[in-house]
Amino acid sequence: MTPAARVLLSPAWLLRSALALIGVALCVLLSWWQYQRTQDQIAVAEAAVAQLQPFEAAVPADAAGLDAGLLGRHVLVTGQVVPGARSYIRSRLSSDDEVGYLVVDGVRLADGRVVAVLQGWVPDPESAPQLAGRTVTVTGRIQPYENFYPGAPVSAEEPLVTITAAGLDTQWPADTPGAGYVAVTGTPAATGFGPVTPLVGTDPDVPFPVQNIFYTVQWLIFAGVIVVIWGRFLREDIRAARAVESEARG
Repeated sequence: MTPAARVLLSPAWLLRSALALIGVALCVLLSWWQYQRTQDQIAVAEAAVAQLQPFEAAVPADAAGLDAGLLGRHVLVTGQVVPGARSYIRSRLSSDDEVGYLVVDGVRLADGRVVAVLQGWVPDPESAPQLAGRTVTVTGRIQPYENFYPGAPVSAEEPLVTITAAGLDTQWPADTPGAGYVAVTGTPAATGFGPVTPLVGTDPDVPFPVQNIFYTVQWLIFAGVIVVIWGRFLREDIRAARAVESEARG
């Protein structure tokens, strides 16, 4: 057996090689994860500046959910406000930092789908304009459901804490809304609704995610460093083993 083979197959170097392999694999996985995050950010940035489209054209009828390319997209919603499909979201601030409620209505599109539309802010439910049965046309941005509070209480009668599929489904028993909702950013469906600021798609000048790309490359560099260090120490041990063998022969 050659000195190189003896060193590489020794218990110590088998362990070092296994650890190096795990480290490289972990770095590659982290680099791929960071790359996927970068792609999602690029998709959201592109959606924010995409041309206004009818909701039906932007979101396919068979869409199971909202991908990153739909979040923040500027859409036109035209349809009839479904009677009974209204929810109030409590403890929300207006643009003037006044505590009140958000108003979310179910709007039935021409293709039969029901879309949750965040109409705007009101100081109290009694002051909210009644739109049931009316045909409305509003523009807004597609938003993901507010799933940041998984333990939020859901009641069929009381105002909700967050805008979620579970909450709206509980309060709209006859019509289940699709994935996500539309926050109105244009002219409201009726006077009396205060403006709201969507969480996604508020800044059309989203910078290119250079930092994320740097992190993607950085993890690959770390993987390369692990390989270089592994190879360097292996060469030193092989050189030492060869020197010992040469002395033994001499």
